[in-house]
Amino acid sequence: MEPPKLLVKTWLDLVCSGEEQVVKHALKMLKEKIGDHKAIEAYMKKHNLK
Repeated sequence: MEPPKLLVKTWLDLVCSGEEQVVKHALKMLKEKIGDHKAIEAYMKKHNLK
């Protein structure tokens, strides 16, 4: 089951925050809930996230 688009958008925004601990946690959540880099990229494309 895919995580909600809004939650993923929040994680992506946090990745761009530049705060090391926040970025690490957001990346961890993305990888746990979506998968590897290619899966995250596919999710973003599917849901029109940039």
